[in-house]
Amino acid sequence: MTVKTSYTGTATFTTAQLIIQNGNTHVDQGNYTSYAGPVRGSAAGKCVKYWGSINTGPDGQAGANAGGGRMSWGNCG
Repeated sequence: MTVKTSYTGTATFTTAQLIIQNGNTHVDQGNYTSYAGPVRGSAAGKCVKYWGSINTGPDGQAGANAGGGRMSWGNCG
């Protein structure tokens, strides 16, 4: 889940993503006013990557943005 702490109440392009190793990618994205997600997937015994971002430009184009998450495989188990 990506929760906005700025631009709340204003629809901005917001993304929540979960990537499961040797599995599926789960994404929720769109012009949201407070959060994207939650995204869920079965990852028992697998590693995951996850990412969230917020962009103030239309449909993820130019604008102020913020993002973070785990871009290398982790949380394995």
